[in-house]
Amino acid sequence: MNIMYYVPSKKDGNSEARMRLFWLFTAIFAVVAALILFAALMTAKGAPQEASGAAIALCCAVIPYVFTRAIEGWQTATWRKEMLDLAKRQPHSV
Repeated sequence: MNIMYYVPSKKDGNSEARMRLFWLFTAIFAVVAALILFAALMTAKGAPQEASGAAIALCCAVIPYVFTRAIEGWQTATWRKEMLDLAKRQPHSV
């Protein structure tokens, strides 16, 4: 059984809305990171300041993305475990 994406069950109907909220925050922080990068590059007086501004912008974009993907992976693993447990309980037809 190959399970690629989290499919919310009836008992957990808010998971899809929660994930949309996490992805919205991720998109907002990506835009904020782009603004930080633009401001850092426009106001920097040298390469070290540009590099530090780029690093800060990168952190603002990557950390929310990694957090969102971790939550999504955790939900997928939970759903996969539930499906495997359900498959073990049902009789096999050949």
